[in-house]
Amino acid sequence: MNYFNFFQLSNNFIITLFLERPFLGEDLYLSLTIYNKFLGRAVYLMQVGFDNKSIKHWAQDKALQEMLKRFLPEHQVNAIINSELNRHDVMCFVFENKIIEQINDIISGKIASTSSLAQIKIMKEVIKNQDNIKAT
Repeated sequence: MNYFNFFQLSNNFIITLFLERPFLGEDLYLSLTIYNKFLGRAVYLMQVGFDNKSIKHWAQDKALQEMLKRFLPEHQVNAIINSELNRHDVMCFVFENKIIEQINDIISGKIASTSSLAQIKIMKEVIKNQDNIKAT
């Protein structure tokens, strides 16, 4: 297994992701970044485990557990960690499903509509406050 190649590709992905960040939106950017970190940490744990002849599964890594619990619902992370089969595949599915939903929200215009409505509400509030100030 060529770990150096994996980390080189991962680093190139992060650079490309950063360059595309303005077009992705914060949620999608964060999801892709955290997924990349998850995969990188899992590979790192395997590499260190092979070198030390003592492999540690990602589900036993406290740092990775904390990162996942800050990003995904804690009950979901706990359920995946406590399951006995296909934990890695299930976690990848959860990430990929979330990423696909976020891409769909961007492509469908849902994110733009939600952002636009939020901006309109803020502008209405500012105008209302300015009118109240002028009235006093």
